[in-house]
Amino acid sequence: MTNTAESVGQVLERLFENRAWGRRIFEGKALAAWNDVVGGSLKTHTNPVRIKNGRMVVAVEDSIWKQEVSLLRGEIIRKLNDRIGREAIQDIILVVRSLKI
Repeated sequence: MTNTAESVGQVLERLFENRAWGRRIFEGKALAAWNDVVGGSLKTHTNPVRIKNGRMVVAVEDSIWKQEVSLLRGEIIRKLNDRIGREAIQDIILVVRSLKI
């Protein structure tokens, strides 16, 4: 192998970058990373719902948790993007919704 050889993962990542479905893969990774990134009690009082156009919609248990996530919004966005390795999340939209099953 030469120094210019690329791994299959690198080739696929380059291919995904130029396609809408590639963006969806990174958005899916961000949704999956939510609990690990927010950790603690935040993960039990919040639930990521979907991502569209860089905006992650997150359901929160009540207005108290909405305020808490709102205060941490920038840090959470940074950690999510760091975790997935790209700037896929630009904003977090918070909606109060019962999380009880």
